Amino acid sequence: MADSDSQHTLVRSYGLVFKIERKLFKIDRWRLPLPGGVEIRAIVYGAVILLGMLLLSRLPGLGLLFGLLPAPLHWALIPGGLTFVLLKLQIEGRAPHRVLASIVSWYFSERLIAGAQKADRPRSHTPIQAVWVTPDWRAPRYRPAKIHGPTLLVIRYPIEAHMALNRSGAQVGDLRLRNPNYRRLAHGLNTFEIPAGRKVVLEG
Repeated sequence: MADSDSQHTLVRSYGLVFKIERKLFKIDRWRLPLPGGVEIRAIVYGAVILLGMLLLSRLPGLGLLFGLLPAPLHWALIPGGLTFVLLKLQIEGRAPHRVLASIVSWYFSERLIAGAQKADRPRSHTPIQAVWVTPDWRAPRYRPAKIHGPTLLVIRYPIEAHMALNRSGAQVGDLRLRNPNYRRLAHGLNTFEIPAGRKVVLEG
């Protein structure tokens, strides 16, 4: 009992507990000379590897290299070794064919999703009437952002506005808002009208 109690098995999910590995024990009336049978995965892996090696051997360059190998090594030892490696290989607890299927599914799936549904690809900027920015779980502070015009920006806390001017008094560069005072609300509303082609950088 002491030896059995000291052995632990890592179970990543309940699916592994109830997972039944499919095996082949006999073909018609002929029983395979293997007590534990042959996994269906091994048969599929072996067939795919043999087919791949057959196709590679017909290529001009690789065909000559495969032709130099002895027949037992080419058609038995190499496919068998690769099949054994694939059977023992586990990538994050999953078989190689499941990982490959997940990669293919991810590659052909939609990359742009909004509300767990397919979203259209962005084509052009559309003006928005109003956007409410609320604090998140990190802190009740403004997050750094870049606001492009034309729009109207309303700041409810006192904040410093920095703008560079040239000799004629025209604005040069972007309007930058920094060092907000979160201890009190501003008297009235700090309103910034951003014309088209301009932007305001909120440094937070």
